Amino acid sequence: MRRFAIYILSVLLFFSCDSKKKEKESTTTPSVIEEVDTVVVPVDTIPEKEDIYDELIPKPAPPKNENFGDFIIAFAFDEEQQIDRTLFPLYYYDEDSTYTIDKECFQTDTLFFDRSYYTIILDEEGELDMLEDTVHTSIQMEWINLKTLEARKYYFQRLSGRWMLEAINQRVFELGMNRDFVEFFYKFTNDSLFQLKHTHIPLEFVTTDPDDDFSVIQATIDEDQWLAFRPILPKERITNIYYGQKIDQRSGHKIVQLKGIANGFENTLFFRRKGKSWQLYKFEDTSN
Repeated sequence: MRRFAIYILSVLLFFSCDSKKKEKESTTTPSVIEEVDTVVVPVDTIPEKEDIYDELIPKPAPPKNENFGDFIIAFAFDEEQQIDRTLFPLYYYDEDSTYTIDKECFQTDTLFFDRSYYTIILDEEGELDMLEDTVHTSIQMEWINLKTLEARKYYFQRLSGRWMLEAINQRVFELGMNRDFVEFFYKFTNDSLFQLKHTHIPLEFVTTDPDDDFSVIQATIDEDQWLAFRPILPKERITNIYYGQKIDQRSGHKIVQLKGIANGFENTLFFRRKGKSWQLYKFEDTSN
């Protein structure tokens, strides 16, 4: 009987303590909420960690003289920037037809960055310096299907210091726009025998000095060395960027530069007209 009485007393004490604890919690909680009420933020409005950082670290404004080479790489890889740097409605020309593309219907384009390098066609060696010039206000980038000679050109305009895509033109590659050289280059890259026949041997060769990054080595190489050192050339399509260089159909020289995309690769092929065709006479490998 005594044990039963002790058990009953223990149960009563337990419920009594528990009741006081709940009463204490209920009396203190309102005061805590009252103190922090002005800083409580609903859960669904709390920004993600990355969003907070984006707000705290403002995105840098594009430089006044934004380098086109830096811009076009970011434009191709960053979908958000590509949309931000496109003027809508975007004009799209397809031969004799003209269309406009609204922002909602726009599909991002990787341009030529589905490969590790892009190409540029020039007439004179001095024009290579134009590639790093920041005074340009209008630049066109084009890819050309070497087999079908179909071409697509992207028109970019610098507006308030920012490069913007303003139009796309889809068409057959125009006569007088390096067309005879492009037709030759297709054979040169796809036919090894044709390539050797149109390569001057010994071939002038320029490369960086492995012992001095600021010096180059000039030499000549034979046929076997060219086959060993030659880069992997584009066989299906090439690109070109028009910085303002002249395009002279009567020019006796053509330069094809292969520029790597953030990998330090840079090869340059120098051609000269020979009769009704072209001949490779110099090869530079200045990769780093």
